Amino acid sequence: MTLRKYIRYQFNFLDLAKP
Repeated sequence: MTLRKYIRYQFNFLDLAKP
């Protein structure tokens, strides 16, 4: 797994957590 994928995952999570 690359760090970029991890960052993208976190970004996706933030987007999902957004109302």
